[in-house]
Amino acid sequence: WYHPHVHSAAQVGYGLYGPLLVEDAGEPAGLGDELVLVLSDIGVEADGSLRDPAGGGDAGTLFGREGNTLLANGRVDPVIGARAGLRQRWRLVNAAKSRYFQLALADHSFTRIGGDGGMLEYPIETERLVLAPGERADVLVVPRGAPDATLSLRWVPYDRGYGSTFQRPEAELLRIHLEDAPEAEAPELGPLGRVIPTLDTTGAAAVALDLTMDQSGGSLVMSINGVPSWDAVPLMAFVGDTQVWTVKNTMEFAHPFHLHGYFFQPLGADGRALHPVEWKDTLNVPVDGVVRFAVRYDDRPGMWMFHCH
Repeated sequence: WYHPHVHSAAQVGYGLYGPLLVEDAGEPAGLGDELVLVLSDIGVEADGSLRDPAGGGDAGTLFGREGNTLLANGRVDPVIGARAGLRQRWRLVNAAKSRYFQLALADHSFTRIGGDGGMLEYPIETERLVLAPGERADVLVVPRGAPDATLSLRWVPYDRGYGSTFQRPEAELLRIHLEDAPEAEAPELGPLGRVIPTLDTTGAAAVALDLTMDQSGGSLVMSINGVPSWDAVPLMAFVGDTQVWTVKNTMEFAHPFHLHGYFFQPLGADGRALHPVEWKDTLNVPVDGVVRFAVRYDDRPGMWMFHCH
């Protein structure tokens, strides 16, 4: 997906973003009717004006500045047409600047077949789907229900730290209206997935990053290893190097960590690739949590940014 990094809190918050869909000719056909869903929110005042992207002070800096209106493809509570029993393929992007999207569809499950960097090693099924800001998901959904029924895709508050779910109700994100026709039979799926060789981390350089904050000067300063971005010295690597990054969150709110320019492979505590293996560029780092990933700088020399989304 695309979005700006100049005054991005304002630009993204006001709607300057969109999806880019890259198709692989080797992917299996017939996975279902395709739908690209760009999820976001926007802050709107009672008089219709847009909220200040820098509002909220230090609390807004720490927690993020969520909009008060949910959007799916730029619309409020839109309606999707569907035929009960026929599979759909949803390409999801969380384009919100701060909001985590935890999705639930009553009596249904999601089959996740892909993410940030294409298809997974193999599909996984989940009752709820969580997308941190900047994350993407490729999922299969089979809507079921009576003819002419309407299903509700819900946004469910996600606990990303102190107070983040307090007195926050679920909200309808979009509706799925089923045709007035008998339930159909979705075609059988063949094997899904792809072979993803795991990165060899033998001799890989270790990079340790702590997500930190400092309020000693009277205002909140976010930092990496205690150093704010404007004082930071770039990390160094050569094309062809492999590194293992360990990112630790020392704050009271989860953070979506994003690396520009390269996809990486998430690792477990034992340093081995997590399964299903996938290519990611954004990972949620929970409160007091640690994530690890391996990245190989295969090409594209130059200066690249990493940041919290």
